[in-house]
Amino acid sequence: LRSLQRPGQGTYTTDEAEIDDIARNAWASVYQGNTEDIQKVVEQFMSKYDKYIFKAETFNVKELEWRDIKKACLSNIDSAGGLDIWTKKELAWVSDSGFEWLTKWLVTIETTRKWPSSQTKARAVFLCKYVEDAGNPMAYRIHKITSTLYRVWASVRMRDLDEWVLGSADKSM
Repeated sequence: LRSLQRPGQGTYTTDEAEIDDIARNAWASVYQGNTEDIQKVVEQFMSKYDKYIFKAETFNVKELEWRDIKKACLSNIDSAGGLDIWTKKELAWVSDSGFEWLTKWLVTIETTRKWPSSQTKARAVFLCKYVEDAGNPMAYRIHKITSTLYRVWASVRMRDLDEWVLGSADKSM
């Protein structure tokens, strides 16, 4: 873990719990937002921009197919592993019947709209934006790495949405 300067003390720490506290305190106001009444903000935004928002009939994606899941697992196999411990390099070794099983599992998740709790956790990685300000917790960009299985599912579903995305694209895109 990269050391972070402790606010106001001029010292550095490598203690994970202390780093976590420093990061949480520093970023709390960002995550809290700047309004008490989110509904009012939504209404103001919609009254101003609703006419610019693309609207269409409900778009239905096709049923998941195991070959699409396999293809997603075999592409970009050097991506980071998630907290589920799986990497795409390991998923590339799965047999076709394994991909069929995995696809049935993902269809069950889509049907129930409930991901197992182990798949809803992400790992936060802090990358310094400004090396000269490395002691400042706000000088870091937080990247969250979700589970590999979630990313595989999401990449397949994004490809399935190509037609919908193109339908909402401006002529200049």
